[in-house]
Amino acid sequence: MSNMQRMKSSKISCALAALLVSISLAACDGKSSPTKENYAKAVQTYFDGKDAVCMLAGAVPFDAAEHSSQALIAEPLVKTGLLTKEPTHVQDDGSAHMLLPGFHYALTDEGKKAYRRADPAKNSKICGGKAKLLAITYASSAENPHVGDRVNIKYEAKLVDRPRWDDEAVLRTLHPDLIETENDQYHSELYVELTNDGWVVNPSL
Repeated sequence: MSNMQRMKSSKISCALAALLVSISLAACDGKSSPTKENYAKAVQTYFDGKDAVCMLAGAVPFDAAEHSSQALIAEPLVKTGLLTKEPTHVQDDGSAHMLLPGFHYALTDEGKKAYRRADPAKNSKICGGKAKLLAITYASSAENPHVGDRVNIKYEAKLVDRPRWDDEAVLRTLHPDLIETENDQYHSELYVELTNDGWVVNPSL
């Protein structure tokens, strides 16, 4: 092989090596890379597709005896304009022939917009609002991750569209499933999972 051929071969080898390095670096910096930036993108995408604030409402409409636990839980929803109540009589659980004073609860127009019907109906919720991720404060280690691997994420977020009815002073005592915020900010955690399309939130964990 002549010197000219050796030089051309050397240049080709160097070019191929540079190309392989470039491809390798691109793969490391891609959407599958275990970085806070990729986790943050997955979390915000998850936020954008769901309600930020939810509380268990059960099947609505319903009747409840006065002073019953069901009526007690419903009263904050009446105060915040999500339910209406009208006087009625409710059958006593202990006697098929006795009626007790109670109330009939139904959704207001605002309540209908916020009601998320579930199957079974007892799992239905009242939800609303949107959240914005402020920071990933913790991420468990994930070196050389593979599809299916999961990472525990802790984050700080902010309610950027708090529902008008979300009055924590009224609701949280009897509806602790609501997000507790300070200056509309809150802290929580979830899991992100690596898929063929990059990192996504796994809400089942």
